[in-house]
Amino acid sequence: MATLPNPATATKGKDRRVAHVLARLAKRAVHELDQASAAKPARQARLFKRANRTLERIRTAADKAESKGSLTVPVGPIDSNVAILMALGHPA
Repeated sequence: MATLPNPATATKGKDRRVAHVLARLAKRAVHELDQASAAKPARQARLFKRANRTLERIRTAADKAESKGSLTVPVGPIDSNVAILMALGHPA
């Protein structure tokens, strides 16, 4: 979440909206990952799958905002952190 833009520091309305959407999705993903980590193995795979879909939405929204120029932070760290979090559901 530290790599995501802060809605309070965005100067333009479009930047603020993008930051708010990303923050909301990140909060949801953290909650879903917490639930999946604490779940029994029977539910864990399904909950990690749900969390991964939310993480993929973060990546897609960040990439789209970056291509439109409304992302105030670099997209690289966001993509790498999302990939790391998505790997949590796939133990080696």
